[in-house]
Amino acid sequence: MSKNYNQLSLEQRYQIEALFEAGMKQKLIAEKIDVHPSTVCRELKRNIAQRGQIAGTYKANNAQRKTILRHQNKPKRIIFNYKKKSIVANQLKIDKWSPELISNAAKFNNITAVSHERIYRWTWEYNHSNTKENRQYKDLYKCLRHCRRRHKRGNRKDNRGVILN
Repeated sequence: MSKNYNQLSLEQRYQIEALFEAGMKQKLIAEKIDVHPSTVCRELKRNIAQRGQIAGTYKANNAQRKTILRHQNKPKRIIFNYKKKSIVANQLKIDKWSPELISNAAKFNNITAVSHERIYRWTWEYNHSNTKENRQYKDLYKCLRHCRRRHKRGNRKDNRGVILN
């Protein structure tokens, strides 16, 4: 599914501010600036001041500042680079740690780490890969507790047989 929307620009926020002060309804504001009505509703809900001198009003500058802060503070995807891969590989091979223990130990020591699910996916990716760069990590799956993937019993029909009568 492709992304078919754009975030509000500062100019659109100024238009929302002017039209909101003029007393226009949210649906009309959305038509004027050519966005979905729910976008305007969310924008006003997030950024109308709740208290202070400007309580109950929408200010475009404040909305833009809050948006930038939200984007800065949202959790970022941690890149699983070569250095982190080598550390995880050593902990799997030499220390015989599980992926859960590796990710939790890193969090405990305030080191940015990847999740245990990402470590499992990485080991299985490299197991099925035959490129030259990945050859050093090819047998890493053997260092996992269960040297193969776990298949949950409930995912498919029970084929153990049925007791007759």
